[in-house]
Amino acid sequence: MCEIIEEYVREIVALQKVQDIVDHVENAMKNVNMTEQEACKIIGVTRKSYKEAKELISAQINTDNI
Repeated sequence: MCEIIEEYVREIVALQKVQDIVDHVENAMKNVNMTEQEACKIIGVTRKSYKEAKELISAQINTDNI
């Protein structure tokens, strides 16, 4: 039972890190009027990583709504 809880916590932490990437890039684009490329560079992630993070969050939201 502890292993299930530990795995759940790891998944939640990983999803939060992914959400943080998306939030930071999008906030930089919105609040500092940056392009996606500029925001990713400032945040320290690749555009590919940002797009994958955004897709993962979107997929997670769609799964939660089922």
